[in-house]
Amino acid sequence: MTEMVGKTAIMEIFKKEGVEYIFGLPGTTEVRFLDELTSHPELTYILAMHEDMVIAMAEGYTRASGKVSVSNLHTTPGLAAAMPTMLNAKHGGVPMIITAGQQDAQRLLVEPPLSGDLVGMAAPYVKWGHEIKYAHDIPIAFRRAYKVATTPPTGPVFLALPQDLLEQTADINYESALTKPIESRPDAEVVARAAEWLLASENPVMTLSYGVDRGDAMAEVVKLAELIGIPAFHGWMTDVNFPTGHVQQLGDSRGIKPLIGSPDVVLSIGGGAGIPVPPGAKTIHIDDDDWQIGKNEPVDAGICGSVKLSVADLTDAITQKMTDDVRKRIADRVEMIKGKKAGLVAALAKKMADENDNVPIAFSKLCKEIDACRPAKSTIFDDCWSYSRDLGDSMDYNDPKSYGRTRGGAIGAGIANAIGMALGNTDRKVIAVVGDGSAMWGNQALWTAAHYNIPVTIVVASNASYRILNRTKTIFLGPKVKDKKMPGFEFDEPRIDFTKMAEAMGVAAQTVLQPAKLKDALKKAIDSNAPELVEIHVDPTA
Repeated sequence: MTEMVGKTAIMEIFKKEGVEYIFGLPGTTEVRFLDELTSHPELTYILAMHEDMVIAMAEGYTRASGKVSVSNLHTTPGLAAAMPTMLNAKHGGVPMIITAGQQDAQRLLVEPPLSGDLVGMAAPYVKWGHEIKYAHDIPIAFRRAYKVATTPPTGPVFLALPQDLLEQTADINYESALTKPIESRPDAEVVARAAEWLLASENPVMTLSYGVDRGDAMAEVVKLAELIGIPAFHGWMTDVNFPTGHVQQLGDSRGIKPLIGSPDVVLSIGGGAGIPVPPGAKTIHIDDDDWQIGKNEPVDAGICGSVKLSVADLTDAITQKMTDDVRKRIADRVEMIKGKKAGLVAALAKKMADENDNVPIAFSKLCKEIDACRPAKSTIFDDCWSYSRDLGDSMDYNDPKSYGRTRGGAIGAGIANAIGMALGNTDRKVIAVVGDGSAMWGNQALWTAAHYNIPVTIVVASNASYRILNRTKTIFLGPKVKDKKMPGFEFDEPRIDFTKMAEAMGVAAQTVLQPAKLKDALKKAIDSNAPELVEIHVDPTA
């Protein structure tokens, strides 16, 4: 046992857990925390200019590095401001330790300014939360926080740190709760039943979601897909859960009906089916979160356990029962899938050729030139919502870290997510492709990139509108509103100048209007060892 003050104990725990960075935006309730931080040079503070960006950077860091991130917010207003990206982290199962300063616990009854029920505020967006009141509870609180964050289903946790806690003295002894995260194997009987259905299937499909990447299971998923000759589709693509250049990867789940027709078995891994399951079709759902299995639709075989182990067990069960007749049927199916893939590749090539010289610049042209300029070890971070399907389809993403997107629904985190990813994996060039609407939500992060010289490339696809609203209004209201102007959909008067905005925050920037100048501008920015922004005026109607 070692006697120390609370704030010192917290920093020593961070070092023992391998923390590199603390992401934050301070206020008066963080002064003691940051004063102590100056005595621990092993821990680097990353300052963001908005609390939403604090959490987005921390999330990006965790997803790139695989390490539990630590962030520090400013009591009630800071916690409230961070909730959009906390929602993203919770929805995406990102293991993070989120802390916030609290007023002196001995004065909370008099309701001092900025005090509040921090744990209650955080509750909808975290797996577990706690306000630590006594220094002797610091080790167990942080040990539990790390254990809860890293145990499937993984996710963020929250700890409130009252001011008096940081100055209390106690005997502190800290050891990590787990030397290795908990993994569980699935029910063998359910796995065997699923194997029988897949072996007998004439027209199966596989849908994939971020649970595959979160569980480091892509290699196992590819092995299973190749064994049974099943076409793979992603739902809302947020990670590389299956190599998009693979012959059996046929895009997102909207393509199932036109490409495959009506499946007789739907195998969903790491997330829901993403499609209405046809009557009579068998459904198999693999996930490490039992809440997700059968949550909305009936499931015939719910396989709950480590995604990596579950897919491996299913592959073994199928291998043991494989016959020559089944192999022949699988070979024929793979040939069909190859034909569908070839058709998709040809259609994309024609679209890119047809739109190559368009002015305003076509988004397909932007994708083509990014693809030509990106290094082999790079990550594209997608925050261009209405163009996301095009960005996912227009380039091959064949390793798990080559593409990322927010796993929740809150826009605007892309620049900050990319900064965190660049800090979490310095061997990769991170290129954020963001819409101008999203960039306005998260432009504060540009200052952080400049201040710490983080060499991210930010590509702003600027169309002076919320294009996703213009695309979806006809879905909601019908074709009669196609050309109807609606309030709040455009922001073209005045048009935002992202080059000036970036330069004001210390980031070199340029604007591109002509397709012939696009490649050189992108290459300069991507090759730079400093943060750079390229604003591209893209066609809002394409």
